[in-house]
Amino acid sequence: MIGNYIHHNDCTGLWIDIDNIDMKIERNIIEYNAGNGIQYEISYRGSIIDNVVRYNTDNKKGWLWNSQILIQNSQDIEVRGNTVIVPETGGNAIGLIEQERGSGLFGEYIVKNVLVHDNKVAFTSPLGMVGAGEDSGDRAIFTRERGNVFSDNTYYASDRDAPHWSWDDQDLSLSTLIHLYGQESGSVFVDTLAY
Repeated sequence: MIGNYIHHNDCTGLWIDIDNIDMKIERNIIEYNAGNGIQYEISYRGSIIDNVVRYNTDNKKGWLWNSQILIQNSQDIEVRGNTVIVPETGGNAIGLIEQERGSGLFGEYIVKNVLVHDNKVAFTSPLGMVGAGEDSGDRAIFTRERGNVFSDNTYYASDRDAPHWSWDDQDLSLSTLIHLYGQESGSVFVDTLAY
């Protein structure tokens, strides 16, 4: 999926679902859809690179649902170089969600080795989250062994102390997340983000 304009749908913009592998989602503009912007679900090895994903969803479901980019029970995914804008009405930025989903053609449906780096993310209001969550009681998604890493991202937010980050079932500021968990190493705030 390269070089598409996906917009104004009454659902998720681009949804990769069930046992896909080696999918490339690159250089797309995905905006003003009613669901997630990009959703990569119960699938394997893929890349989400250099997309503009903005103004999707109004976060009616809460938690990390309704993200601009959502990785759900998938592994070996790189999320890099994307421009992500969370609308004022809600929704989230980049989310990783793990639930009990079993296994598929290429292994367990778990969130593993997801690298989220060198993205530009703008929160246009106090609403919106970025990070990871689980609702199965298995906290492995947060461990170093799973290899899920956020790093070197650039963020714009009107309040730099706002708890826009979700990790280990906590809502945290960027500085607290870095201090407690070592996630978002090299990530910075900017005063303006061209979008």
